Amino acid sequence: MSRFSLGGLSIDVDQPKAPIGFGRITRDNLSIGPDGLLVDGVRTSSLFATLADLMDTNELLGTGVSGSVKKAKYRATGKVYAVKTMHLENSDEFLQKRLVELKTLMASDHPNIVGFYGAFYNDGVLSFVLEYMDRGTLADLLARVRQIPMPSLGRLTHDLLQGLHYIHKRLHLIHRDLKPQNILLNGEGQIKITDFGVSGELSHTASFAKTFVGTIKYMSPARLQGEKHSAKSDVWSFGIVVLECALGAHPYGPDDGKTFFSRLTEIAHKPAPRADPTQFPPEFCSFIETCLQKEEAKLPEAGALLEHAWILRYKLDSVATWLVAHVSKK
Repeated sequence: MSRFSLGGLSIDVDQPKAPIGFGRITRDNLSIGPDGLLVDGVRTSSLFATLADLMDTNELLGTGVSGSVKKAKYRATGKVYAVKTMHLENSDEFLQKRLVELKTLMASDHPNIVGFYGAFYNDGVLSFVLEYMDRGTLADLLARVRQIPMPSLGRLTHDLLQGLHYIHKRLHLIHRDLKPQNILLNGEGQIKITDFGVSGELSHTASFAKTFVGTIKYMSPARLQGEKHSAKSDVWSFGIVVLECALGAHPYGPDDGKTFFSRLTEIAHKPAPRADPTQFPPEFCSFIETCLQKEEAKLPEAGALLEHAWILRYKLDSVATWLVAHVSKK
């Protein structure tokens, strides 16, 4: 049995003793069934008694390795939510990752982390009810506009940093899979981090983990080479994402013809990407250089980046009008 402790929430997770199927998932003090989620036998607050309270609109919002996300409406009010559905298929490793994601969502209370509204399980299918973000993902935005202008990017980066700092310092997690597809936007100009399925828990913020997970082209050199890494590895991934938003393309180029080993060689052995000072302001170039240090010991913590001159310059700017003008509502 392993114990998860996060943000005041403690969940003990036993190894499964029987195939996953009908009924409930019960792991010591955590129980999930068709009627929702219980911790220590007490039902967690939820608007929904069952998933039947939500009407499936048959609108697919996204798919990934862990499952799919669909748009749904609360029958009582018409409010829209996102429902993430995952087929467990008797895989304990997959289930353990989902439980880490679940307890992270339950413990989170931050404007830059996607909201959580309940969990349900029935016949091998685990469902999370999440906040609906009506402007899709950062990847959707980049596909439409290609490059994000400095004022908008500066404000979005500031808010994203706030969420990342919260994950590291309050939840004591390494996200491990920061990429445009896992960053959500809405028409109010809010940006939120989602998908904690490969997050690694730390006993304290300075702890290290040695697990090879995530998306290769956003991984830090330390992670790619199987070295010990801390929460600072997320800062490298974050820097790659921000530079991609400014360039309109991934800093290491397109995936065409590139293998795992060619990507590893690029990231591990070639100089780190930099912003071109003839195209971008010096504060932005400095920010990117600070984020993309190949030696993890030289990487700053997310909280320290909030004091960078480029972030301070744009942190009060509004991006809501720009987002509404440039990204279609989902």
